[in-house]
Amino acid sequence: MSQQIALVTGSSRGIGRHIALKLARENYTVIVNGRSEADVTSVMLQIQSEGGKAIELIGDMTTDEGLKQAAELVRYHGGNLDLLVCNIGSGKTPGDLTVDIAEWKRMFDLNFFSAVSAVNHLLGFIEKNHGHIVLMSSIAAIEKMFTPAIYGVTKAALISYMHQMMRPLAEKKIRINTVSPGPVWVEGGSWDKKMRQDPQAVNDLIQNNVAMQQFVQADEVAAAVWFLQNTNSMTGQNIVVDAGYTRQT
Repeated sequence: MSQQIALVTGSSRGIGRHIALKLARENYTVIVNGRSEADVTSVMLQIQSEGGKAIELIGDMTTDEGLKQAAELVRYHGGNLDLLVCNIGSGKTPGDLTVDIAEWKRMFDLNFFSAVSAVNHLLGFIEKNHGHIVLMSSIAAIEKMFTPAIYGVTKAALISYMHQMMRPLAEKKIRINTVSPGPVWVEGGSWDKKMRQDPQAVNDLIQNNVAMQQFVQADEVAAAVWFLQNTNSMTGQNIVVDAGYTRQT
């Protein structure tokens, strides 16, 4: 049996990097994507140093040009894609009431349409092996958080898209799920930077709002992606990994 191939968009840093490393350790050939050649090379070298296999994809997966590049790369390597993880997104945006429509469109392009476009461009390759799609959402999609409202809305759209697409994709024997992390600690990431700026405020937030009183680790989010990939009956589900931040029952 040939080695399975996974593409993780935005996998040169942060949570995406940890997902790529986890999949490589599970014997997947991982297409590592990012806009920075240095960051992509760093992930590639780590995977290879651990005996794994990786393919570089340097480009912007929020553009048609970048996604066409991804499709050509998958085609070159056999034309099969067993797992697509859409990990591109950002919460960096102004406050709620002052956001103009141009910023709403920018955030939807980044957090929602980038994933939809990736699915559209790569669906034929995913269908060949009855593959799996994982969309990275956020607990901000589930409850109102400290994050800007626009971020939560765009991430909620991903969950709605997943639910709406589940049955049409199931007809093609393709699964689709979302993962919604809570506050995730990544060295050099946004929470690391906030901790350096105001450790008391960050500690208070975690202690007062997170049931387990701890950050989610990026490796735990990667483990949730692997759980979904390794569980063939899981489709149409949103997996929350938040150490007890959300209060919905």
